[in-house]
Amino acid sequence: MSETATAVAEQPAPETTQTAGEIAAAAAAAAAATTAAAETATQTETTPATETAAPASGPPEKYALTVPVEGIVSAEGVQAFAEEARALGLTNAQAQASLERRIDGFLAQSDADLAALTADPTYGGAKLAETQKFAESALNRFAPKGTPHGDGLRSLLRESGRGNALGIVAFMAAIGKAMAEDRPVGGGDGRTSDAPVRLADAMYAGSTSKPADA
Repeated sequence: MSETATAVAEQPAPETTQTAGEIAAAAAAAAAATTAAAETATQTETTPATETAAPASGPPEKYALTVPVEGIVSAEGVQAFAEEARALGLTNAQAQASLERRIDGFLAQSDADLAALTADPTYGGAKLAETQKFAESALNRFAPKGTPHGDGLRSLLRESGRGNALGIVAFMAAIGKAMAEDRPVGGGDGRTSDAPVRLADAMYAGSTSKPADA
């Protein structure tokens, strides 16, 4: 081997390693850059969502409520409900949802009461039609439609969902039956001439039928 080749082979390799301090500084700089980028991305993602998700709160100047089942709640009943909703600070959407849940409860209660009445051995079954006839007669005689107390009673029975309650129907049927027994043979059926409304429509309507305007 020539002397020139030997000198080249023995020449040391250039320095390529970093000191511990240089490595630590580089790592710290990379970590800081990563953290800053992550914070920027988070702000970009969350800020619009937060601003968009902020819902309107509090009651409106005037509620616009819709009764899903016609005739089940009177205009006065809707107004009273709106006042309750305002006192609770409900938005229009919250009030509408609450009203619908309440009406669903009325209808469910009415259906359950009608099932119990129909199954009752004394007033239901084959006797149900007669029971309803007597109850209707009493209602029309003592609480005729078109009078304050008559319309008020009908609204109460309809809006509470308890117009089919066995105790109420049995009581009214007993009155109607007593009226029928006391009237002369061939007499009327106890109705007032200006109250032809059928109790079956006002009180015994289920959730699948349209409630009467009683």
